[in-house]
Amino acid sequence: MTPPSEVQVGDLLLLSYTGNDDVPAPPAGWTLAQSSVNYSLATSVWWKVATSADLGTSVTLTQSSAQKAIVGLAAYRGFSSVGAIDSTQDVKEAAHTTPEIPVQAGDLVVGLWSDKSADTTDWTEPAGWAARTEVIGQGAGAYSLLVADDGSLVSTGTYPSVTATVDAPSGRGLSFAIALRP
Repeated sequence: MTPPSEVQVGDLLLLSYTGNDDVPAPPAGWTLAQSSVNYSLATSVWWKVATSADLGTSVTLTQSSAQKAIVGLAAYRGFSSVGAIDSTQDVKEAAHTTPEIPVQAGDLVVGLWSDKSADTTDWTEPAGWAARTEVIGQGAGAYSLLVADDGSLVSTGTYPSVTATVDAPSGRGLSFAIALRP
């Protein structure tokens, strides 16, 4: 996967992998923020600050065996690291809810949702939020992914749970709340 052409040196990059529980090793130079497994659904999130070497260069994840998986990449300007991150799991739900997380003044909270379902054809982000990355797999055992945020910097405290939905109940779901630090 190649970062979008709009990415600049200093942008914070979020890379996510969704597949079965055989999570690939992190790419060179990337920091693991969190991995979560819900039976046969695993999602890992890595981050890094873009350097000139990242512009126009593909990011490669290597699986130990051939399997279905999806990868997402989002870029955020004005942020330098990942602060708090947490995730929740659910089964047979169309609504996927992030956990609450502690935040500091100036953080931006990003939601990342993934599911395993052949029936998912669309995600709906929380009201007032904008989708940054949406990937929908196809066929039996397909995975899908949504990355979204509302663009608002927060005050110190606890950021509440938010819910994204899919158009049919998922076999399994994972929901992440990620605080990006300036």
